[in-house]
Amino acid sequence: MIKGLIYLEWLRNREKVMTAFIIVVLLGIGLTMISFVSQLISISSFIMMYIYGWIVVWPFLVVIPLFIMLERDMKDRHIWLYTEASLRNLLHVKVLFLSIVSTVFIIFLSVVGLICEVFNQNGSILSLLMPYGILLLITLFKVVVMQFLFLLIWTLLHAVTVYSHSLAMFVMPISYVLAVIIYSNFYDLLQVGALPIHSEGIIVQLNHHAMPLFSLENIFTGEVSAGILIIVVSLFLSARFLEKKVGV
Repeated sequence: MIKGLIYLEWLRNREKVMTAFIIVVLLGIGLTMISFVSQLISISSFIMMYIYGWIVVWPFLVVIPLFIMLERDMKDRHIWLYTEASLRNLLHVKVLFLSIVSTVFIIFLSVVGLICEVFNQNGSILSLLMPYGILLLITLFKVVVMQFLFLLIWTLLHAVTVYSHSLAMFVMPISYVLAVIIYSNFYDLLQVGALPIHSEGIIVQLNHHAMPLFSLENIFTGEVSAGILIIVVSLFLSARFLEKKVGV
């Protein structure tokens, strides 16, 4: 059933996914051409900076399509009423679908960045693979956590408030931003249980000096535990918050 639900999400959203992918690629090509003409930085270094920028912001941007998908289904909620799948599955499959899309997107960016760095540094792929692999895993973990955090906020606000869909366009994003800000304020408290990694990579050349864009000294078990806690709480409570509103 899960495979069928994921395939249904793909059928409903494939045009948007492909359009977003093409926009990212064309934007990268356009900005790279500007960088080449201006000669401020080498093409390979600019491409790696562009790729790294997308990888960094993607965990926060992925909630935008999640929000659009959830609100679209709420406007046409009979889709949820006349199906054998549980409400929990219908909610979580959207997170799973976007996580799969994010995995493909980030792997594509990582491969392009890795190729650029191989030519830029004249190094072996194996020596450059570790920082990209670590960055990929960290980013995907953040993608999942941020989606479940937003899903929890979205279902909670739908459960305790009654408002129009137009008002929801303002209430939900603001609530999510506030939650991220609150999380950031307690970020230092989560930096406990350090596990040494000592990894750096994605080297770019700026003013004839090599500078790593990605540098990681430690992975903190406190941060990982907080993320897992958000996922678990959202898994158990999101559907419960929404059941009365949807009527299942």
